[in-house]
Amino acid sequence: MAAAAAAKGCDVTVLEFQDRVMSRVTSASVSRFFEQLHGRNGVRFVFGAAVTAVEGSQRAERIVTADGSVHPADVVLAGIGVVPNQELAGAAGLECRDGIHVDGDGLTSDPAIYAVGDVTRFMSTIDGASQRLECIQNALAQADRAAAHITGEDAGEPEIPWFWTVQQGIRLQTAGVRHPEDEVIVRGAPAEGKFSVVYLRNGCLAAVDTIGSLTDFRPAKKLIAHKARIDPLLAADPGTRLTDAVFAAA
Repeated sequence: MAAAAAAKGCDVTVLEFQDRVMSRVTSASVSRFFEQLHGRNGVRFVFGAAVTAVEGSQRAERIVTADGSVHPADVVLAGIGVVPNQELAGAAGLECRDGIHVDGDGLTSDPAIYAVGDVTRFMSTIDGASQRLECIQNALAQADRAAAHITGEDAGEPEIPWFWTVQQGIRLQTAGVRHPEDEVIVRGAPAEGKFSVVYLRNGCLAAVDTIGSLTDFRPAKKLIAHKARIDPLLAADPGTRLTDAVFAAA
């Protein structure tokens, strides 16, 4: 939305509570790239901004933040995250904690009830961690698996989570789910607008971000699914194919 508004000639300011853009989903190197990209296209960022009030008489006219700063505004768009609407499921006796708990086929704690989409919490196929994913690709994949389970069909292996966004004409595509403690390896030159970032967890490929290029995306999905162990030195070389950075089996 910020990019679209700036492209229309609007004066755009993003008040971000965190210390960088997209901090929940990507690494600092990718955040820095997109912050600079948006900045070159007229978007202004204020980080660490906690909004305390939206003021105005008949409409929003200004935003006040915790440090006392006042930001004039004609239009306010609030993006404040998602809280799972699990009240009905909880009242029905289903297991819930920051989402409705389901297994890999969308089955809840009640064997007669299925749930899919952003409201569900389930175990990651990558490392077994409990997770809740807010994206259309995951919702569609869960729906397919739930339908297959209900009809007795073979749903096959679960798909590795993947996401995408296009900002200022640059495509970011992600496979897997990054954790803050992952080892981060940048492949390529961000200054050129085409690079990848791979994330290793206990030596295995857990996620990848591809920016402006999809070269690493498809092979990374397969390597993540196979929990491939990656040589960090080879992975850091953009001239080495990601598949050639895999440690040979002992």
